[in-house]
Amino acid sequence: VGSGVYDIAYTLPVSVGSNSQKLYLQVDTGSSDLWIASKSCTTSSTCGQTSGHLYDPSVSSTSTDKDFKINYLQGEVSGPIVWDQVVVGGYSIDNQALAAATSITSEPLSPYFSGILGLALPLNSIISSLIAPTTSNAPDGAAWASNVFSITPISSAPQSRFLSLLLSRPGSGEVPAQIGIGRHPEFISQGEGNGAAGGGVDRSGDVEYDLLESERSGTLFWKVSVRAITVWVNGQPLPVSLGGGSDGVKSRMGFMALLVSDLEAMVT
Repeated sequence: VGSGVYDIAYTLPVSVGSNSQKLYLQVDTGSSDLWIASKSCTTSSTCGQTSGHLYDPSVSSTSTDKDFKINYLQGEVSGPIVWDQVVVGGYSIDNQALAAATSITSEPLSPYFSGILGLALPLNSIISSLIAPTTSNAPDGAAWASNVFSITPISSAPQSRFLSLLLSRPGSGEVPAQIGIGRHPEFISQGEGNGAAGGGVDRSGDVEYDLLESERSGTLFWKVSVRAITVWVNGQPLPVSLGGGSDGVKSRMGFMALLVSDLEAMVT
């Protein structure tokens, strides 16, 4: 959703609570926590932007007696941490730790999304630092990206332990925005023709992988070393100088896997 290249957000539908509250969350690869603007939100100027699409934790959540606070480059979000049922992409987690945000400042919301699903690495989770994750099925502070691959029985969990994002260009329907949980998005694995049987081409083999860059405290983000960028202008390649020496530029990327052949940027 958004109005242009510089005002765009990628969102996905979620179901929260025993009464299946349907909400939409912005996908964020730069943070690791899940928070949703709640009906107890006191910053009406921000929460009012959701047109009433607010989370009601009173239905089925359980208090953790812990409070959440996160500071972004611009904006701040805070509120109590609760456990509640969260369903994303058909995968249900009964006791997912999330923040029922009561104060949201300088963090834009809209009728199309009421919070954030953080998909950075679990080590970066603020909630996990307050409520230690465990290896049992007992409620804990594990991030959603950890819990979804730990669903029991294992037959109910994603087949593989990875997430894959495909991001569409604003104003273009050529490539859809999709997320794959334990698999690549259908547009990559099935192509444009409903799979091999329908004439589609499985391009999963075209996906290339790279090692992540770590911080002193561990691997926190999907950060890779970018050594070269080529921008295509009117069908002609134009290399972009990155600087940074022989090691290239360290950049946080919103992908675990990139279709290299699709990385063509259009300049107008």
